Amino acid sequence: MKNRKVNGKSKNKSSSDANDNNSNNISSSNKKGFSISIPLKPQTHPIPLPRSLNKHIHDEFIVRYLEALGVAPTKHTVAMVKQKVAADQLKISAAWVARGWKRDAVHVSR
Repeated sequence: MKNRKVNGKSKNKSSSDANDNNSNNISSSNKKGFSISIPLKPQTHPIPLPRSLNKHIHDEFIVRYLEALGVAPTKHTVAMVKQKVAADQLKISAAWVARGWKRDAVHVSR
């Protein structure tokens, strides 16, 4: 139970009520199943994705996720989601025209 003051009086509030009213919480059901596709510059031959891109791919995933929810991707909201969705939780794969895909792209999902 949490105590809060309303009009100078102390009022009890259960922790479940506090969580229900906290608009900053992101339910796990909203995070699962979200995916994005990031177009790449066309390549004649498939190339391995450099590991250095993972941070940028993670950032782009978080920004697009927030935009899909209708939330502005500020430093605060991005940091909050990064605490819940680590880069190693993302599935990153590349699609290449040379291997039959429609366009060269990186697909990211959780």
